[in-house]
Amino acid sequence: MQNTAQITAPVISWEDCIVPKGCSYSQTLTNRLAASCGPKPSVTEDLVDFVNICSLMSINSNLVAKVTPHRIYSIDLHSSLHNSPLVAAGDKWGHVGLWNVIPEKSSANDGVCLFKPHVSPVNCVKFSDYDQSTLFSSSYDGTVRRCDVNKQQFELVYSTPDEDDIQHMYLSEVDMNRVCVASTDSCIAYIDSRTSSVRSFDTQSGKLKCVSHHPIEKHYFITASVKGHVDLLPHKKGVLSAFFSPTSGEKILSCSAGDEIKVYNSTDMTNIETESSFYHNNFTGRWLSNFRASWHPSREDCFLIGSMKHPRQIDLIGCDGKLLHTFHDNGDLLQSVTSLNAFHPSLPFMAGGNSSGRVFVFMAQMDCL
Repeated sequence: MQNTAQITAPVISWEDCIVPKGCSYSQTLTNRLAASCGPKPSVTEDLVDFVNICSLMSINSNLVAKVTPHRIYSIDLHSSLHNSPLVAAGDKWGHVGLWNVIPEKSSANDGVCLFKPHVSPVNCVKFSDYDQSTLFSSSYDGTVRRCDVNKQQFELVYSTPDEDDIQHMYLSEVDMNRVCVASTDSCIAYIDSRTSSVRSFDTQSGKLKCVSHHPIEKHYFITASVKGHVDLLPHKKGVLSAFFSPTSGEKILSCSAGDEIKVYNSTDMTNIETESSFYHNNFTGRWLSNFRASWHPSREDCFLIGSMKHPRQIDLIGCDGKLLHTFHDNGDLLQSVTSLNAFHPSLPFMAGGNSSGRVFVFMAQMDCL
């Protein structure tokens, strides 16, 4: 049964939702993020050099951890330039796990700090592009929360009316003051943190799976629909994800339940054309989270997606559909499908989450680059 009081609480302190109660690792996490600020270096290597760097990224037993108790529905990597990745993951029953991959020696939790700010699947976790001490999360419980590391609390940013039957919510950060939320009632809501105002409208596109904003022309956004549309761009079956390319917005990457990946040319938003379309097995079944094809946060020539192939692997694919690299291990570490995957924007770190709450990190030693 859902805890209605928790769902609608304006603020949930870390102390009230940390698991287990009394866990002391949260202060270490606060210190870790407080020291993370700094500009992101630009990515300068070409695609061939980048793939060579990916070939140096490997995994070992210390780079695997149980970050959430249940199936992972969302994942993100903090953009700090620290030599230890910081991973956020949301799971099926409202947990948000934060994993400092290379923890202090005194850590008794393998670097994992677990919270329960929601009561239903957390289908989006996103570190803010404008404030590195902020983590956004959206949930099937109809809420969006902002984790403020400095205040050590989860603040309610948005909630749907109690009578709304929300089965899916996804958020996109528009700018430093606004977030946009898409939901299964086909509605889009803009929330302005300066005034707490909400502006919403019905896209009439059916149940929305995700929303993505153009990185430059903020008045443009795209949504993915279970009807099989990316806005007005058709797929054969329901669209699982659709995202603008991260730096220029001149490409759109979409992934559908019809085993299809498409890349569109969105240089001219009034005349969006298909650039490439290719097969990829996206049938995960009911026990695995749906795949999402995700751009490298600083590149527009490649993306990550999970794989159903044996032995288990994570695919790095170019915009022409060419398989550039597979992340895998020759031992017994990666033996499951990682449906959700994310790259660090500037360092050689990549993380994938599976349906038992485990996160697998591939990384290169910095002195090897």
